[in-house]
Amino acid sequence: MPLQGDQLSRMTIRGFKSIKNCDISFGKINVLIGSNGAGKSNFISAFSFLQNILSKNLQVSVGQSGLSSLLYNGRKVTAEIDFEVFFGQNSYGFALVPVDDSRLIFREEYFGYHDGWNNVGRGHSESHWESAAHNGIDDYVVPSCASRIGGCIISMTRVRAPESSRSITFPIIKCCCTMRQTLPHSFTG
Repeated sequence: MPLQGDQLSRMTIRGFKSIKNCDISFGKINVLIGSNGAGKSNFISAFSFLQNILSKNLQVSVGQSGLSSLLYNGRKVTAEIDFEVFFGQNSYGFALVPVDDSRLIFREEYFGYHDGWNNVGRGHSESHWESAAHNGIDDYVVPSCASRIGGCIISMTRVRAPESSRSITFPIIKCCCTMRQTLPHSFTG
């Protein structure tokens, strides 16, 4: 079953925490698997970071995390953090750059449609996504950003079952049952 136009379909991240460059496409259900230290938690934290930006809490997030810890390999290696989230052919994106007083500001913030984009603003310290460019594109992207970012993210811990030597991820059963109730058309049988 294809994604609806207002569902998160793709995300690009550059220069964020341990993520040098990531371009990932999403389906209806996505599973993130990797060894310890592979960057799974940092990828998931990108959604929280994005939510903080959309909630106008960028500077609080920077203050809590520390500026250098948000930049891939620190400020000496990484000049900016870039994000773009796609909802079908529409997108919302930004580039953040560090300033001397340990804040991040928007080098650019934009809405996209197909291969073009329209500037929302630059040089500001909190997002202007809600006020937008009022150019027609934001009519599609603003509702998607407001309702689709974050979604269902589950952090799972591997534990060793006492009666066997196999590792089990306990929350997966509950997650599948919840997804089956939420997305009944995605499951058959």
